[in-house]
Amino acid sequence: MSTEESTEETIVTTETEAAEEVVAQPRALFFELENVAFPGHEVEFKTLSAALKQKKITLSIPLYSRYCVSVPPGAYMAGLMAACSKDGAAVDKLASDVSSKLATALAGATPNAAVAESLKAALANGVKLGAVSGLEPAAAKKLIEKLGLSETDVVLHAGDGNSDTSSNGPEVWSHRARSLKVSPRACVLIGSHARVCRAAIAAQMQCVALTNSYTEYEDFGGADHVTDELDASVVADMLSPDDS
Repeated sequence: MSTEESTEETIVTTETEAAEEVVAQPRALFFELENVAFPGHEVEFKTLSAALKQKKITLSIPLYSRYCVSVPPGAYMAGLMAACSKDGAAVDKLASDVSSKLATALAGATPNAAVAESLKAALANGVKLGAVSGLEPAAAKKLIEKLGLSETDVVLHAGDGNSDTSSNGPEVWSHRARSLKVSPRACVLIGSHARVCRAAIAAQMQCVALTNSYTEYEDFGGADHVTDELDASVVADMLSPDDS
C-alpha cells in the first residue's frame, strides 16, 4: 500500500514549506504507517481474502504479494481481478469496500512495539517524524494516535485509498524531506517493501527494510539494514549525528 505525482497525496502538516536552506541537522525518520508501525499486510491479506472468497476466488500469498503489497486497493484491484479472470467484476465498488474494511481492521490492530519505541525515542532526541500512508487522512490519524503520538508529533503524508503514496519516485521523497527542512541524506526510512525502499534510497535517504512474510522474497539491495524484526538501537545509531 501507483502514481508518481506528489499532487496525488494529501499532506497533513503544520510545517511550512518556505524555500529556506536545508541543513544536515535536524534529522528525520520516515516510516510506512500501516505496514511498518502496524501489521498492515497481514491485516489486508485477511480482509481481501474474505472479500474475494465471496466471489469464489482464493487469494494466495504469491498473488497478493505480486499485486498488492506496494499499492492501496484502488490502485491494484483492476489488475488483481484481471489476473483472477474476473475482468467484469465491479472493481471500484470492491476496492472501496476493501479499503473501508481495511481501515476498520487496522484500527483494531496492535502496533509494532519496537517501531513505536523507535519513533518515541527519535522524537525525544529531536528527530522529526514523517508517516506515509495509503489510507485516507482520518483513518491514518487514528493509527498515529494509537501509537501514542499526536498530530503535532508527526508530519502525515496520507492518500485516498486509490493512489500510491509510499512508492512515489525519489523526487517526491526529496520533497518530503525538504518540507521538514531536512536534507534527504539526514533522513532514515523504515520501509516494508522493495519499491518504497528503492525510491527513498534513490533520494539519498538511509533505509531500514522491515520485511514480513509477504515481502521477504523481494530484492532490498541498497538498503542499509534488512530485518524481519526491528532492533530500535539500529535505527538510533543510524540517526546519530555522528553518521552524517
